[in-house]
Amino acid sequence: MALTSGVAVVPKLNLSKVRERRGVSLKQISEATKISVRFLQAIEAEQFDQLPGGIFSTSYIRQYAQQVGMEESRVLAVYNDRMQVDPRPVQKETSSETLFLFKHSAGR
Repeated sequence: MALTSGVAVVPKLNLSKVRERRGVSLKQISEATKISVRFLQAIEAEQFDQLPGGIFSTSYIRQYAQQVGMEESRVLAVYNDRMQVDPRPVQKETSSETLFLFKHSAGR
């Protein structure tokens, strides 16, 4: 990652060039993954804000990477950086009081 004026710059992945070198069309990827060509084009253009969001976005990116023979983690790292996503799992806190109240109110 290069630093420009104190801001990290993530290099472009050139996904369309990788796909073209592999001899795979967007239509073929779409047929294999059932992901619309529109979303595949957004992935290639690194316009991740055009994807549906959440787990769908990461799933689409993983499937695209698999189809063109790229490391999923590399493409997801760019996605996480650009979308400011923290890839660590979220831990939910549960209080025993909440569980107690839920169990007792469910019996009513």
